[in-house]
Amino acid sequence: VLDYTVDYYGGATDPTLSNTIISPITWTVDKVGATATTFATLEAAMDEARRWVLMSTGALTILILNGTHDVNNVSLSHPQGEAITITGESEAGTILESSLPNGVTIGLEGTSLAALTQLTIKQTGTFPTAAVSVVKGGRINLLKGVRLYAGAGTGLLIEDGSSVTAGDFSVINAATGIRVSGGWLYRTNDLPTWAISSTGGTSL
Repeated sequence: VLDYTVDYYGGATDPTLSNTIISPITWTVDKVGATATTFATLEAAMDEARRWVLMSTGALTILILNGTHDVNNVSLSHPQGEAITITGESEAGTILESSLPNGVTIGLEGTSLAALTQLTIKQTGTFPTAAVSVVKGGRINLLKGVRLYAGAGTGLLIEDGSSVTAGDFSVINAATGIRVSGGWLYRTNDLPTWAISSTGGTSL
């Protein structure tokens, strides 16, 4: 666990409150290895994030540098997840791989995310359900600039009262592009029409 200081946060913490973030900050994930100001894995960054409370004026962006990152052991759960953005350095260069049936999952333990952007998510499991699953009332407030590979599964799965607000994203390879069951898929206001592409499967 990295021992972050008030100086590292650049004034983003309130010294009168323990482990609070009161203004927007960015943490970096670099698989080359952890340093004084970076994490080696998304798992480590999220574990550290759960030690902090994001106040109403705070926001956390986790920037994942280019490379292939195993996310099988990553929990995206956080009580203030709606203030957390996970973004890649580039859409094609930042690759998250999961062999778990539901892939990258939002909604377990009440998870929400402010945004999931600028990266590729690959389902590598033998019996895949989805590359990204939003379940149990989970929310992604912005899904944009993301490429999904799901093989025999579904690119984006939304169910159980969950919701996703999407800009442009692509399902490159999947048996089913998008599946919504008891949930909602919205488009961002800047899209005059749906600009969601899906190849190798079916889509809404």
